[in-house]
Amino acid sequence: MRTVLIALKLSLLLASGQAEETPSHATDWASLEINLSSLETWGTKHYSYSVREPGETEMKTLGSSSITTEITDNLIILRDRHSIRYRGEDLRLEMIHTCRKDNFLSPTRIESQGTGSDEVHSFIATVNQGKATVRVKGGREGAFDIPEGTITNAAIFRLVTLVPGTPGRSYSFEYWLESSELNLKKKYSLTAMQPESIPVENRQVECSKFELTGGGIRPAYYWVSKEGVLQRLMMDDRKIVELIDAP
Repeated sequence: MRTVLIALKLSLLLASGQAEETPSHATDWASLEINLSSLETWGTKHYSYSVREPGETEMKTLGSSSITTEITDNLIILRDRHSIRYRGEDLRLEMIHTCRKDNFLSPTRIESQGTGSDEVHSFIATVNQGKATVRVKGGREGAFDIPEGTITNAAIFRLVTLVPGTPGRSYSFEYWLESSELNLKKKYSLTAMQPESIPVENRQVECSKFELTGGGIRPAYYWVSKEGVLQRLMMDDRKIVELIDAP
């Protein structure tokens, strides 16, 4: 069951570990000039989710994700659908983030619909002036903070394709939200590393590579093609989310 829960947290896109300090030379995320209009060409992209069990070398594909970005006059909609088939059970999680058009893709509303397990939560969170009102399935309500300048795990999936990939540059932000669990963490940085070529089908694709650290996580790594497409995400050295479509 532990493997199932790890897989179901596709929307978290990170594994737990030791925190890293924010580089002293990091640029504050709020000061970046991010061209959100580039997201207009995102459309829908499909990713596989694979895991290598400890001590093994073979990667096993457990599921897939459908990642959609929609642009309106005033808002950006992030629609993420994750599905896992494990031991004959179909487990699904759908997340919808309604976001402002700012550097953080700040959420104004988060909707989660999970099926197949009680660990996949269903709720609606409405965010206003740094406060979130949460209504969970069954009618119960609660409240918690989502401060200004928070980046969600869904938002970083898009934002990492928009920041400069100059090796050695770091970008810091104060708050990170694991949306499916409404878990707020602090002090993150995204650092551009040396470019790498990764195998895609029968060819090599040159990519910018980024390392995400902070908030008590092990580093996660993102590979972004020259075309601005997220090709691959690796977590915990053995969990990989990889583009199925060609860039």
